[in-house]
Amino acid sequence: MSVSLSAERDRIQRQVEELEQILSVTNTDMELLSSETDDESADDDTEEEGKSAAGLLAQRAKIQQEIQNLETILGPHSPVCVSDDDSSSESELGLSASVDSCLQMNLVYQQVVQETLDQLETLLDQNHRQQKEVTSQLSGPIKESSREPGPPSSCQQPINMFLGRFFKPYFKDKLTGLGPPANEETKLKTVRMSGCLENKKLKVKRWASWQKTLLIDSVSRDGLRRLIQPKLSRVDYLTQKLSSAEETDRQQLREQIDSLEREIDLLR
Repeated sequence: MSVSLSAERDRIQRQVEELEQILSVTNTDMELLSSETDDESADDDTEEEGKSAAGLLAQRAKIQQEIQNLETILGPHSPVCVSDDDSSSESELGLSASVDSCLQMNLVYQQVVQETLDQLETLLDQNHRQQKEVTSQLSGPIKESSREPGPPSSCQQPINMFLGRFFKPYFKDKLTGLGPPANEETKLKTVRMSGCLENKKLKVKRWASWQKTLLIDSVSRDGLRRLIQPKLSRVDYLTQKLSSAEETDRQQLREQIDSLEREIDLLR
């Protein structure tokens, strides 16, 4: 309805402008026309011109009346009414159409817009908080596990992860966005891939006595080898040096070799 009224008003406004261009007469011309119509001594041509001018004036008055009717229908929020109110308010406030007054008006409008923006930000924050509360209510409270934590085991349990955690599933939950839970076959594959068995199926096997003896013997031999190996390397080095040494140094080298061999025998 408001769109059709504004279009009708624009059309009438264009007609008024066209009529003003056609007439293009001033107030003095209007007085001359009225005086000519009152004069009984005027000729027939002037009478015809007066009649045509009077008809145009009547049509203009009719169009202006239609404009006023449209303004009353549109209400006080129409552009013309607003401009009239602005001009009247400026005249009442005593503000002249200067640069300073325009700047003051602009600052006032900026303050109003800023206050409106602050109100909008506050409302948006409230809306976000309410959305979070509604989402938490829809998702439900987090269920705490009633089971007590068991004793720590050396074998880590497989993590309960769904396929939808890594791939986009075809079927997914609307709330969590995850896919369907894993079935028995998928759980078995996960256990095999992780290489960990369940605690119920895992049996502890004790060591036999011969296994313990073998382990002790292996550890002792390995420790002895680590102690003797540097001394054996030293003996080999001194033996090579003895073969190329002079007669005066050979006695000292033999003594060092003998002492090292005695230490090796003591370790064995």
